Amino acid sequence: MKAIKLTWKERRAVQRSINHWERDIIKYLVQGKKIITWESRDTSVWDWRETGKSVQCNTDFCPLCKQYEEDECIACPYQKFYHRNCDEIGGHWRKWRDKPSLRTARAMVASLQRILDKEVTDGSSK
Repeated sequence: MKAIKLTWKERRAVQRSINHWERDIIKYLVQGKKIITWESRDTSVWDWRETGKSVQCNTDFCPLCKQYEEDECIACPYQKFYHRNCDEIGGHWRKWRDKPSLRTARAMVASLQRILDKEVTDGSSK
């Protein structure tokens, strides 16, 4: 993992994704809420067991995905930093998808925070 220089737009998308995971997923897992996973038309679906409401963990809810998914994530800061898509083998979202838990959700947030922590800054990226 090599430090990368982020534009303000990229930095904002990473921070919003961190906020999304903390607000929409981790907060509920810390409260002890459980996730059930089921398959629908060749795709995984996650629901909160207690309410039956959808866990907001797919591309429809992630600020990074909303911004970069159209170009197959090539310009995504996660892709640039880790040299892989978050849904590829070894990617943090893939680990979440395969085993949704507080541990994998926190690992997803930590992976995003690492991008910000390791960012190369020289004042011109703003």
